[in-house]
Amino acid sequence: MQRRKTYTVEKKMALLKEWQESNMSAKDFALQREIAPNTFYYWRKKLLKQSNSSFVEVSSKVSKGIAPSLRADVFKIKTTNFEIEVPLSANEEELKNLFFALDLL
Repeated sequence: MQRRKTYTVEKKMALLKEWQESNMSAKDFALQREIAPNTFYYWRKKLLKQSNSSFVEVSSKVSKGIAPSLRADVFKIKTTNFEIEVPLSANEEELKNLFFALDLL
């Protein structure tokens, strides 16, 4: 009997990023790496949900000028499409998940 492989969160995220850059279907990518497609879909759903649950609201509007109240407990990431407030208390794993999720947009 073959032993089931286990993957760390970092390995799962790396595989998801590799899949995104591969231009392959999720099913083909998973099968090529001997991962059950349903398992791969589950990872994608779970990791994206985790990365979105740890952060403050994402706005599709960019504020112009300086915000009237500057908060010392967050830092802001602004693009032309959105603004994200990230708590200064965010740990390394939460930041990795954020940047992974942003990369998927």
